[in-house]
Amino acid sequence: MRRYFLFCFMFLGIWFSATAQDKNDYVQNIMTKRILSCDDIGYNVALLVPDLYYAKKTDTLDAVIKHWERNCGMTEPATSLSIIYAIQQNTFNSQLNKGTFCHNFTDAAIADTAYFRKSIMANLHDYKYVFDSRPASDSNMDDVTLAYVHYYDLIYNIAASMINATDLSPMEKILVQYYCNPDTTNLRRLSSSLYNGSPMQHAYTGLTTSLQTLNGVDYALLIGAWIPHGNLSILGTSPYLGFLIGGRKNKWTIDFNTTIAFPLGNTPTYMVSNHDSLSPSNTFVAFYLGIDVNYALFHKGKSELDLLGTVAYQGIQVLNGSGNSAVLSLSSADPNAGICYKFYMKHRVQNSSNSNYYKISNTYIGLQAKYHFLFYSNEPGTNLSGNAFSIGILYGGTTSKYISYNK
Repeated sequence: MRRYFLFCFMFLGIWFSATAQDKNDYVQNIMTKRILSCDDIGYNVALLVPDLYYAKKTDTLDAVIKHWERNCGMTEPATSLSIIYAIQQNTFNSQLNKGTFCHNFTDAAIADTAYFRKSIMANLHDYKYVFDSRPASDSNMDDVTLAYVHYYDLIYNIAASMINATDLSPMEKILVQYYCNPDTTNLRRLSSSLYNGSPMQHAYTGLTTSLQTLNGVDYALLIGAWIPHGNLSILGTSPYLGFLIGGRKNKWTIDFNTTIAFPLGNTPTYMVSNHDSLSPSNTFVAFYLGIDVNYALFHKGKSELDLLGTVAYQGIQVLNGSGNSAVLSLSSADPNAGICYKFYMKHRVQNSSNSNYYKISNTYIGLQAKYHFLFYSNEPGTNLSGNAFSIGILYGGTTSKYISYNK
């Protein structure tokens, strides 16, 4: 009997302990359940797709893509994979009917030109930003970033495997070339009469300006040398510092530019007209205010060559040699022109309000050379007629839109 009661107590103890554990597990499960966000779904897809593709599990891969598009719509990563995968599987249709490369398309969506333009062409545009800003190596990456790097590597590899294919349609060739090398010149071929009437051409025509990669606020710090010649050379070569800020639209940039120049030592003494008398001086400070208009004559890869034209004003604050106090100012119009070479170093800047979005900053280093036409009048003082060269280094950038690179 004693053994019987002992057995019962042991059984009840184990049963209560197991029941309590079951309840704890149940509470743990229900407290951690949640609806997956599109960021979660995107990460899961980016993690699964390369393995499914290389394992040739096409049915599962297709189901994963459909699930992504059905729950999150036409995101850039989903669209990019759908397009290039459909071309490889010979299911791509340039008319983009329902069930081709974007499974969540409906006839109404296709008919909605604004929706089509926003979704397709903007996604092609965003792919270029992602491609250009991809990390240089896999080191020091978190799991999410690494998953997306491998995901975009897959898209590139699929496109690269078809780059020399001879059985592609003209539209497919454009897209394959674009996903191998997202240069917007490839998409410009969509304006050809060969694609008249296609939804893709209609979308491209409506969003031509958005396909440019360098739109936004332009800014730079300037440092260089101002080198006068002619009679003005008496002032000597002077370093200058300044900044510019403005905006870029396609190949055109307009900037407000201001600099200050000053000699590092004393200049030869020159006489400055001061009403009815002459004042000697051997130093100065020059101020420059201008509106720069730049045109990108050549842009390939990370290199760009700009033509520059500027309407500007230059003033010289003449200082006497003893106390360096200003005694008078000379001024001149300063129209100038030149060239500028820029080398772009693109990088991503995280949006502080949304950790899943990044702003592409097209940071650049530039070398600029200008010729300045000056018209200083200093009679009856020292003749200051002459023009000037300027050579400078720029460090700046052109901001652009926020895109979803997903952490």
